[in-house]
Amino acid sequence: MSVMSASVYKALLVTVVEELEKYLEEIDSILSTSKLDTFVTDTVFYIMQVIENMSMRFKDYDLSGLTDSLKNNKEFLDLMRL
Repeated sequence: MSVMSASVYKALLVTVVEELEKYLEEIDSILSTSKLDTFVTDTVFYIMQVIENMSMRFKDYDLSGLTDSLKNNKEFLDLMRL
């Protein structure tokens, strides 16, 4: 009976390990996506700041403060997520 118990234990252990590996893969993909989202959002804000600085030279196209406004806009940040 102990041989049967050992084989059942090994089968359960393999199943648990496989499930844990799946969870780890899922967590890794979530973290990678989060980093990508952050990178894309930061890049967009950087480009907007460059445009803002250039736009200050033209009175009709002054976009100063736009980046700060959008950084605090929850709806815009939600839309920026991939």
